Amino acid sequence: MEKPGQVRWPVKVWWYFHAIFILFYTFPQAPPAVLSGKAQGEPIDEFLAASDRVTRLSPLRYYVLSTGLWQYWDMFAPDPLSVDGYMSANVRYADGTITTDGNYPRIAAMPIPQKYVSERYRKFLERSASNSTAYMWPVLAQRIALNATKDPNNPVIEVQLVRHFRAVGPPGQDPDAGKFKEYVFYTYVVPKAKGGTP
Repeated sequence: MEKPGQVRWPVKVWWYFHAIFILFYTFPQAPPAVLSGKAQGEPIDEFLAASDRVTRLSPLRYYVLSTGLWQYWDMFAPDPLSVDGYMSANVRYADGTITTDGNYPRIAAMPIPQKYVSERYRKFLERSASNSTAYMWPVLAQRIALNATKDPNNPVIEVQLVRHFRAVGPPGQDPDAGKFKEYVFYTYVVPKAKGGTP
C-alpha cells in the first residue's frame, strides 16, 4: 500500500516517458541526407537521425501533435528565422466599412498573463499564413467573418488575409530599421444567404 502523498507508479511511468520523449523530440533535426540514408554522417548526425525516427517519424509523434505538447528549438539554433512576420485580416461589411480584425492581436500587444495563454494562437497564425497550409485559409477566413459579424443587418461580406513581414538584421541593428511589407494573400467572399442577404 502506498503512503499518503506518494505518486502512483502509473503516473511515474508516464512522467518519465513524457520527459524523455520531449527531450528527444526537441533535439535538432538530422541532416536530410543522413536521415534518408543517402549519406553517412558524423556520430552526432546518426544519433539525431535515430532520434527523428523514434519521435518525429513514428506513430508516437501523434502523442505530442494531438495534445499540443510539441516543442521546437529551431527559433534559437542552428538557423534562427531571419524574418519577422505576422498575419492580420481586413474585414469588409455590407455598409462598406472596413476594419482590421482584432481577435488575434500580436503577442507584443498583450499583457503578460494573456501572452502566456495566447502563445499557441500566435504560433497558429504564424503557421497558417504559410503557403503549405493554404487548405486552412478558407476556414480561418470564415471564422474571422463569423466572429466579426455583430449586427445581422450589417454582416461581413469579405475577409482579406494579410501577411506582414520584414527582414531581421544582424545583432546590434535597430529592430525598427526594416519596415514591414504587406500583401493580401487570400480573399474570402462570404456567400449570400438563400434570401439574397449576405
